[in-house]
Amino acid sequence: HGVPGVAFDPKDKVAIAEEIMRQKYEASLESGTPLEGQINQLELRLLWQPHIEKIAQEVRRSMVFYEEQSEGKRIGGIFFIGGGVGLKNFLEAVRALIGMPCEAILPFADLVHHIPAGNTFKDELCATSLFAGAASLSAGVSVSKTARESQVNFLPVELKQREAVAMRRFVFLTIAFVSIIVLLVLTLQAYIMNQRTKARLKQMVVKLEKVRNVSQGLKQLELAQRKINDRDRVINELVKARRDIRRPLSELAAAVSDEILLERCVATGNKLELTGLVVADYEGAQASVLAFRRRLERVPFFANISLSEFDLEEMVPEVERGAGGQLSLTRPRERRFILITDIVEEQ
Repeated sequence: HGVPGVAFDPKDKVAIAEEIMRQKYEASLESGTPLEGQINQLELRLLWQPHIEKIAQEVRRSMVFYEEQSEGKRIGGIFFIGGGVGLKNFLEAVRALIGMPCEAILPFADLVHHIPAGNTFKDELCATSLFAGAASLSAGVSVSKTARESQVNFLPVELKQREAVAMRRFVFLTIAFVSIIVLLVLTLQAYIMNQRTKARLKQMVVKLEKVRNVSQGLKQLELAQRKINDRDRVINELVKARRDIRRPLSELAAAVSDEILLERCVATGNKLELTGLVVADYEGAQASVLAFRRRLERVPFFANISLSEFDLEEMVPEVERGAGGQLSLTRPRERRFILITDIVEEQ
């Protein structure tokens, strides 16, 4: 009989019970005797209904889990295998509860075989899901080796929750371990960079100290250069303000006679002071100095000439030896004089 089909909602137990009583009552009226040992289709369906609902519930749970594991992929249809698939109206009853196309897998429907014609085993092998379980296990072994990512986890909810908690804990520990490693690496890198920065700072301090010393040396050199420039400027000003006395001195040298020896010549501004020496008696020395003065007065570079007087001394008349026999009132000796004159521009 398989799974009988009913026109009532299988969940409406009251309506089905009333229908069963009505059918039995009508059957007893028609036969005139109570019905015993006969099978009522509604009663048979009520026996099947808990098993069909359990199968449908397990299928829905598997569908929900697959959609969660496959990141939202939708299931287009469901295929059943096994000998129970051959029960009449079984797939229709499950399809009504699931709301999705359901088909039976016949693994040997297109199998090429050499079974003699008319053999009932041949018809059952090709038209039913006989040996479909063994075929599915064989196919599942090969699929599991090549497409493990398509496997579905049918563990209980508690175990799956524990697995999820363990996985989250493992992920957390892994993230914490990686974070600690990254933190240690960053700390080590910061320490190395800090040491390098300190070394560079020390080098920069040494260089700055050298630059500071060089700067101080440059400042001292600049100060010395400034002093030299000031002195050079003063010297240049003095040189510019100084009178050119080369020609007056050359004229002075030409005016000096052989009797006169100049010991000292000092030029101060426009003044020229001469200190000379004459080796002669008083009268001869006086005559030589006066002649020297007259020669200087004729030079256009000298003016306002003043001459110091010789000190008076006691006369000691003496006749010079020789053919001339001149009379000298003083003895010959070294006599010094001082002559002061102004240096003027040539007229």
